[in-house]
Amino acid sequence: FVAELIPAKPIGILFITSLRDIALKEYNGQFLNIDGEDHYIKGVIENTLEEVKTGGILEGLIEVKGVIVDDMETDLKGKFPLLPTNNSSWIFPTALLSEDRIWNIPSSFRKLKISDTEGRRKAKHDFERRVLAKAQEIGADVIISDSYMARIDHLHSFRSMLGKVLNIHPGPTLLDSQFCFRGSDPIRDAILFAK
Repeated sequence: FVAELIPAKPIGILFITSLRDIALKEYNGQFLNIDGEDHYIKGVIENTLEEVKTGGILEGLIEVKGVIVDDMETDLKGKFPLLPTNNSSWIFPTALLSEDRIWNIPSSFRKLKISDTEGRRKAKHDFERRVLAKAQEIGADVIISDSYMARIDHLHSFRSMLGKVLNIHPGPTLLDSQFCFRGSDPIRDAILFAK
């Protein structure tokens, strides 16, 4: 029965994320001092990259095809590199995924005035088309949004991606859970709650 669940080839996934949240607010790939103790913050992407390796629970099931960050340099205010360089530390150790599989596709629609609804819609549609083109270029079967902090409006409408775009949230969202972190900074909220 278990053998029937293993795909003939690994499912290719492409992550899309926002460093302005995952790095600057959630501290992925960094040490955070909590009550005088340093704690390494490992995110979803890093966990996935580790688990697809030999011996990991996702070995043979998933292949991480790449990571897209949607930020612009101005979003990061010089506090975090937009892209990793020379096997540097980043939101995950770049030894887990070669730097040529990490791309920046800026979501410039965010810089347009809110009142420019048509301009924003067109720019967002163009951004999502560029994400789809990258997914197709690298052979990704699924796009996973991990802390990409904008609603995905158009990717669902492309037939090739219908049901293949997933949005994950790194914490419980049930209102009756004592660990409910529904806001835009769930990791930060969880860290503050743990203090």
